[in-house]
Amino acid sequence: MYCQRRFGTADFLVNNAAIWPTSYVKDMSLTEWNETLDINLRSVFLTSQTFANHCLNENKRGKILNITSQAAFNGSTTGHAHYAASKSGMIGFSISLARELAKDGINVNNLALGIVETDMIKDKLEKNQNYYLNRIPLGRVAEPREIADIASFLVSEKANYITGATLDATGGMLMR
Repeated sequence: MYCQRRFGTADFLVNNAAIWPTSYVKDMSLTEWNETLDINLRSVFLTSQTFANHCLNENKRGKILNITSQAAFNGSTTGHAHYAASKSGMIGFSISLARELAKDGINVNNLALGIVETDMIKDKLEKNQNYYLNRIPLGRVAEPREIADIASFLVSEKANYITGATLDATGGMLMR
């Protein structure tokens, strides 16, 4: 693992890589479907497996945080079914992995995001800001630093008794 070589250890993993292509199912190619699931879900499996084995081999505790989306629970009406499917898959995978690794002191959680001011959604926000803002009860898009603070908590020792959970940071888009 790169961070082990560079820093001597790895204490936590945050899986945050994702793509958000737009294509309705009726028009979606299998290539686009596979690419979305490869980047958004398969990569989570591969990096989680590598990190879990690192922790198990070193006999150390660890934390895995998977960044998912409100789309995992609400689906998509705007041409992102492949994205929603990948994020739903992440939830099931994370719960299963949390059950598998809990006895070894490795916590696995999800952070379900709503709309965050990132490059991934920038163009869509510029084109149709009211559509997105009207979906958020708090009436604003999250700033990346707000999400970073929540993620920092979930990989900290303060969250040692949390595993298999999904914390919603959606500005109220999800209320469960």
